[in-house]
Amino acid sequence: MDSLKTPAFACIALSLMLLSACRKTEPTEQAIAPQSADQPEAAALSTRMPAPAEEASVTANVSRFVRSSDFDRFDYVMSRASITCADATRGLDCTTGNPDNGDTFDVRMYSGCGESGLFGGVTAEANLFDRYPPKSGAWPASFREGQFVCILAQAGSPGKAYLYYVVETPTDSVADCSDNSLCKDYGSRPVVWHVPRSGTECRATGKGAFEGDCAMGWVDSKNVEAFTMGLVPEPDYRQPQG
Repeated sequence: MDSLKTPAFACIALSLMLLSACRKTEPTEQAIAPQSADQPEAAALSTRMPAPAEEASVTANVSRFVRSSDFDRFDYVMSRASITCADATRGLDCTTGNPDNGDTFDVRMYSGCGESGLFGGVTAEANLFDRYPPKSGAWPASFREGQFVCILAQAGSPGKAYLYYVVETPTDSVADCSDNSLCKDYGSRPVVWHVPRSGTECRATGKGAFEGDCAMGWVDSKNVEAFTMGLVPEPDYRQPQG
């Protein structure tokens, strides 16, 4: 028993005690539990993840504040509507779509929303799209029936359905709307927004001028009556003419 009191035995015993203590306190991979969603860091991460609707709308963070004077420049409309033109100054030889898979469409540009502008009215509730062809679920806003609009571009292919690129337009800004029945049938309607905006109401600032969060985008032409003869509705050629 005296041998247990020797310095050598004491050193061995001390080493065993230290080893045992290290094994009890050393963290193992299995002991690290994953962080639950109710912990602060995980919660913060979840708030940064985009919701499905936000993820679908690739241009949800685009400024929605516009001025009608911007539409006098074809390049402004081109950038907003994802249009490419061989002659951007005059808005000629234009296309849109996805050229990588051959899904492209011819585009006709129109000259702003002033006296020579092309106007129309929304005939049925319609979603607006930032791009054409549209992506499912990626619309920034929706129009209600009766909304008065300015048509900035038309896209499509022969024999296929086509779309208009339009912007919400206050009738007070259109000189030809004075005492015009079309501007009573169509006017400003509450816009259903699906993306953030500045909070400035779309309003007229004079004849031929307006500004604010004026909803704009591609919309199916079947939901728009275009006043191609001026502020006079086109005849319905599907009906017998008297």
